[in-house]
Amino acid sequence: MADFDGDGRKDLITGCYEGGSYWLRRKADGGFARPEPVLGKDGERLRVGGFWDDTARKWTNMEKGHGISAIPVDWDDDGDLDLVLGTTGGEVFVSRNEGDAKKAAFATELLQVAAGGTPIRVPSGHCMPVAADWDGDGRFDLVTGSSEGSVHWFRNTGKAGAPAFAAGEVLVPKSSGNWDAPGQRTQVAVGDYDGDGHVDLLVGDFLSRQKPKTDAKAQSGGGSEFRGYVWLFRRAPPKSASR
Repeated sequence: MADFDGDGRKDLITGCYEGGSYWLRRKADGGFARPEPVLGKDGERLRVGGFWDDTARKWTNMEKGHGISAIPVDWDDDGDLDLVLGTTGGEVFVSRNEGDAKKAAFATELLQVAAGGTPIRVPSGHCMPVAADWDGDGRFDLVTGSSEGSVHWFRNTGKAGAPAFAAGEVLVPKSSGNWDAPGQRTQVAVGDYDGDGHVDLLVGDFLSRQKPKTDAKAQSGGGSEFRGYVWLFRRAPPKSASR
């Protein structure tokens, strides 16, 4: 959530599996307006790679991963919100806001984000990053899940207005596939869940399996079952901490 139009109220911004990005304006009564597509400065929908063409009723440009997430971040520290976009292919892109905090004008030329000197490509794809200060150094980092279930941290080694990222570090390994463990297609949130002054990690997932047999004579289970859990990984305080 972020104040997308400078009216003092926090709006909702989201990606979508059809390839576009949307914002839901917060109204004065506390509710939200209907979703509106985020437009580039050319007046067209802001998209990355492939997308679902509503008019032609078909997927377009699908040789490239398509955008599935959008988060507002003041990337260049100029006082307005830019958009960080994640894709099915595992990449991260930025569209800079060339307008201002009240009237955005998003660049149609996207900046591909690199880490450790090479473009970010999360293993197995399905990159839906969040911007959060994971290491407490005052700079926003990028944390993202993946299709295989792993969670990755890209430490911001740059400075205000000029982010730069180190090679990714694995915070959570890929899914074991076990029903009682974190699954796949992970989506993350970072925040101080337990109020101890250290940020924690929340991980949402998806998993499917064949239902266990309920009859000893059955040759297989009773169809498929699906689940989506949220897992909490509490951040351990630094060993040097006094408490």
